[in-house]
Amino acid sequence: MEQCKRIDGLPFLPGNTFRDPCATDFRRSQTFNQKNGFVLPKIDYLGVGEVPIPAKTMSVKDLFDMYNYDPSLTYGEPRPRAPPPLVPAFVALEKKTLKFNAYYKESIPDSQDENYRVRLVDIYYFLEDDTIMVNEPRIENSGIPQGKFLRRHRIPKNDIGETYHWKDLNVACEVMFYGRVFRIVDADNWTKQFYESEGLLLNDTEILPKDPFIDKRFNAMQKRTFHTPDVLCDSRKKYMEYGGKVLRFHCVWDEREVLYGSLRKFDLLYHLQDDMVEVVELQEPNCGRDPFRLLLHKTRLPKNWKDLPLSFPIISMEVTRHEIVEYYEPKDFKIGETINIFGRRFLIFDMDAFTRQFYRDHFGFTDFTPICIDPKQPRRPDPGNPPWNGWGSPEDSLMNCLSIVPQRPRFDQKKTLVFGLTVLKFAAVMDSTRPEDIGREFIISFRLVDDKMAVYEKPVRNSGWPGGKFLDYTLIPKAGSSKDNPEYYGLNDLYIGSMLDIFGHRFCLNAADRMVLDFINTNPSCFSEHIRNNIKEYFDCKDAQDDTQKKEKPCDPGSEVCEKPIGEGFFEILGLGVKRRDVHPCADNPNPEPMPYDWDRCRSLGYNCGVQRPELTDDDLECIDQVCEKPCPGNPDMFETKELAVCQPERYLAPEPLTPNPVEDDNSPCIPYEKYHQKKAVRFDCYNPPDADRQYETFMKQAKFNCPCPPKDLEPPST
Repeated sequence: MEQCKRIDGLPFLPGNTFRDPCATDFRRSQTFNQKNGFVLPKIDYLGVGEVPIPAKTMSVKDLFDMYNYDPSLTYGEPRPRAPPPLVPAFVALEKKTLKFNAYYKESIPDSQDENYRVRLVDIYYFLEDDTIMVNEPRIENSGIPQGKFLRRHRIPKNDIGETYHWKDLNVACEVMFYGRVFRIVDADNWTKQFYESEGLLLNDTEILPKDPFIDKRFNAMQKRTFHTPDVLCDSRKKYMEYGGKVLRFHCVWDEREVLYGSLRKFDLLYHLQDDMVEVVELQEPNCGRDPFRLLLHKTRLPKNWKDLPLSFPIISMEVTRHEIVEYYEPKDFKIGETINIFGRRFLIFDMDAFTRQFYRDHFGFTDFTPICIDPKQPRRPDPGNPPWNGWGSPEDSLMNCLSIVPQRPRFDQKKTLVFGLTVLKFAAVMDSTRPEDIGREFIISFRLVDDKMAVYEKPVRNSGWPGGKFLDYTLIPKAGSSKDNPEYYGLNDLYIGSMLDIFGHRFCLNAADRMVLDFINTNPSCFSEHIRNNIKEYFDCKDAQDDTQKKEKPCDPGSEVCEKPIGEGFFEILGLGVKRRDVHPCADNPNPEPMPYDWDRCRSLGYNCGVQRPELTDDDLECIDQVCEKPCPGNPDMFETKELAVCQPERYLAPEPLTPNPVEDDNSPCIPYEKYHQKKAVRFDCYNPPDADRQYETFMKQAKFNCPCPPKDLEPPST
């Protein structure tokens, strides 16, 4: 199928078309599209051979109408756009800073090397609050205090009160801050862009002027020439071997001959890695000297200084290194040697431990005795303690003298925490020539928390002494000590055999409590070796004696100890209450208490001791321990009106002469109550109040009792 093209502007008639001989594609174009799985028709598609279809093309007039179409005719006037939110200046310009590079010239008077010095600074302008800060970059080893030159604030521009604005700053112009003129030579890129955005152009960048003194020093360094010595230098080896090792000598410079001179101490430091010497002064507090301790910087110290004058001013040329023949070495420094340091004579009087070990290893020195250079200070006289005024204790009087406000004597809080309420007890006898004091026994208590002692006397019957507290806790001074500064008895004065003089009474310690031995074993450092051995020997001897007595006296278990106390009604009437004591039959009991018996067992056996017994001697009465009774059946508090009798147990055992049947035998070792009351009524004093004797006599006249049953092992044989 041939394709004919129509000429624009002519009707579609024969003769007005022509055939295109170059057309080769006669395929029909697709009129549908496939999108997301759906077939949709094309709005604009081409005809055969990709030729546009004239019916679907827009005319020039339609295109012009579409271009000139006004949407407001259809949709109305558009709404005005909302204005942008207001952003304050301190938020919009936050952290935005303008930076300018500037310099100022500082005049240097009275110097032959330089007349002025060029100081470089950076000027920072903060846009958020129109403040300016001037900072000088720090240069290492410059010797000039650098850093912040002007703090951040608004700098006044004139006397009217106006301040500098960023429009007043520009490159190649001068600004004056507080009388000092700064020349701005450059600005950073962001500052240049900011000025361009504001419609301003900065001037061209200027070149910083050079500092004549800095250039002079730089040129001098450039002219230096170095040469390699012919002999191999061992500086690297010395650095590796002695790196960081310094010999320290203590020396003194005596300048007391001049006016206001003194004896000044120094430290001479010898660096082994490069054989250089440094001298540093040791200044004392409040000496009044300038705080510059360095007297000689690190340099090599020559021995001979070519006869230079020792006083200023020195008018001579500087001596070069090649003119110096010999330098100080470690072998030249010794204790007692005098070192000439550039005309000043220093005496070495001591050295540190590392230096001594270095000289001992390398030079074999052994004598390192230091030299005493300190002048003898007058010794301040000791005023001593004032005499005791007699008010309170000597410690109390001393505390009142040491302080304006009276204070109580101080106590050792550490001893309170360590020892607490620990008390050591010793037994003692009074050493006296008076007959009535011989044999008096005492207990001496030593309180560790405050070293105070108390004395208690043991009560002895018919001795004439009441016993009880002899001396309350107090500090006891030793005999012969000063009254104003007394020396008190302490822990090391208490041992077996020691003699204590307590306010004129002499006591000899003859025994100690077991607590003393336990305390010595726990705290051996609190006692001397003599006291430890003394106490241990005493307890060893005591334990040996106890073992011997136990072997000589075999233990007899004896009878059972009943649960029910004897004579409950009897002791209640006497005001004693219930007396109960569980004591082993073999234990020593010099003052036995009433022994309990099993009355139900007595009734089952049917023993009766209510018969008259022959009288006993005084020695036998010492062993009498209990009053026996037999309660009425059914009522333990009521007693039968029979004759009273007292038994004679010997350490809770029935006596050997006890007959098999005490009911039938009339020779039982019992006595009537009248004899017993006459001879041993005093034995009830330790159990009764003062008016118990009268109650006891009344009760004895109104009641008679029976004896208890004998022990189980002494029961009569069955007939």
